[in-house]
Amino acid sequence: FMPEGGKVLEIRFRGDKHNNCYFSLASAMRHEYWYLQADPEKGLDTHAGNVRLDPEELDRVLKDMEEAGKA
Repeated sequence: FMPEGGKVLEIRFRGDKHNNCYFSLASAMRHEYWYLQADPEKGLDTHAGNVRLDPEELDRVLKDMEEAGKA
């Protein structure tokens, strides 16, 4: 429901090269796509598991997303 040209941030499992559905959807809708890699806390369920991510990396990617909108 986001208008064309929005920004998407996906938090994805580190090393996951197979689950690209959010990238594909963002591309089809002409959204900017960004991602942040995270480690699963336990289990490997990419849709229901908890993840652990680096808060400094989160800050960096959010700043990059914000700066990209100003260019």
